Amino acid sequence: MNSPIKVVLDTNIFINARFKREGVKYRIINDCIDGVLQALYTDKLKAEAERMLDKFGASAIYKNRVKAYFYAATYVENPVDLKVCEDPADDMFLECAVSGEANYIISDDQHLLALECYEGIKIRAALQFYTENNIPKAKKLQKEVTKA
Repeated sequence: MNSPIKVVLDTNIFINARFKREGVKYRIINDCIDGVLQALYTDKLKAEAERMLDKFGASAIYKNRVKAYFYAATYVENPVDLKVCEDPADDMFLECAVSGEANYIISDDQHLLALECYEGIKIRAALQFYTENNIPKAKKLQKEVTKA
C-alpha cells in the first residue's frame, strides 16, 4: 500500500470549509482525519488556525472537527526559517512543508498559488489537488463545483 500524500493546509482552507460541509475543502480536512492524506502542522500553523476560527466565529462543533484534524496530523518540530513569499505571513506554510517533507501545500492564497512549486512541493487549490491526483470522487466534486 502506498503512503498517504503529505499535505500542509493553509488557514484559509479551514475558514472556507466551515461554510460548506459537502464541499472539497471540508473533504480535505476529513481525508486528513481519516488517514487518506497525511496532514502536517507546526505550532504556528495550529495557533493561526485557532485564532482565525475564533475571529470568524466558528461553531464549537466545527472547532472540534479542526481539533480532530490536528490530533490526526503529524507535528513538525523545529521548522526551517524561510523568507520566500511576497506576504511574509505565508512563509510558515512553506516552512512546515519543507521541514515535514510535504508533497503539497493546499491553499486559496494567491501569493502561495503563484509559486506553483517550491523545492519540489506543489502548491495547489483544493479541487486542483484532487483532480491532479485522481483521488476517488474528484470527478463528482468537479461536477458539484461546476454547478455552483
